[in-house]
Amino acid sequence: MIIAVRRQKKAAPVFLSGFRFLPQEKRDAITVLYAFCRELDDVVDDCSDPNVAQATLNWWRGDLDKVFGGVMPEHPVNQALRQVKETFKLPKYELEALIDGMQMDLVQARYGSFEELKLYCHRVAGVVGCPNCADFGIFRRPNAGIRR
Repeated sequence: MIIAVRRQKKAAPVFLSGFRFLPQEKRDAITVLYAFCRELDDVVDDCSDPNVAQATLNWWRGDLDKVFGGVMPEHPVNQALRQVKETFKLPKYELEALIDGMQMDLVQARYGSFEELKLYCHRVAGVVGCPNCADFGIFRRPNAGIRR
């Protein structure tokens, strides 16, 4: 397992300990997905300049394109994600939706309707569970293939 992912394991022992009974391959995959989510969340939470945060999220989107485009990604977490997506057939649109949600954090703090709020919640929280549950055999994705 790569150093960047190991760092995430140290940061979230309680979260990741809930998966200790899964086979090693699935535990490693969840750790990689958690690392991807943490990296994106840290961009928005830790960057004081929204323009820099936006540029960084754009970079992450480009590196994610490499994950799914057959090119070696630059970031070690995405390099590990490339292996996970092959094994567990992760859909790109769910990972892109997470980046979309982080971008929403940069430009909007309040939502004018419940539908807008629901979309935001799906992108920053709900989408995190989709790959974790459906692609690791916990349950079948009810709306597989539907992009939100």
